[in-house]
Amino acid sequence: MKPTAWLINTSRGPIVEEAALIEVLETRRIAGAAIDVFDAEPLPADHPFRKVDNVLMTPQIGYVTEELYRTFYGDAAASYRGVAQCQCPLNRVPLGAGRAPQPDVTHRGLTTMEVG
Repeated sequence: MKPTAWLINTSRGPIVEEAALIEVLETRRIAGAAIDVFDAEPLPADHPFRKVDNVLMTPQIGYVTEELYRTFYGDAAASYRGVAQCQCPLNRVPLGAGRAPQPDVTHRGLTTMEVG
């Protein structure tokens, strides 16, 4: 990576080798990192990420935007209204006995899981 590069990880902690990233941050071989996921969560108080000044850390909320919250809470409110009016909620998760969850319905890009 270029010395001006920023590494951004909002996917899964183990995708990035933390020890290697800490080394390049400490030696400034890259400009910095923005990290939303970690190998160990919650991140221990003495973790090296807490000691470098070129890392931006968020507690798994890097995806949060006003639009996303409006969608999540708007859909939840619509589901509550539907239930109050004896209608099926938008993102129903049917209950079943003893089966592993299987992908069911996609609504606005979010997959619900059906058990049964």
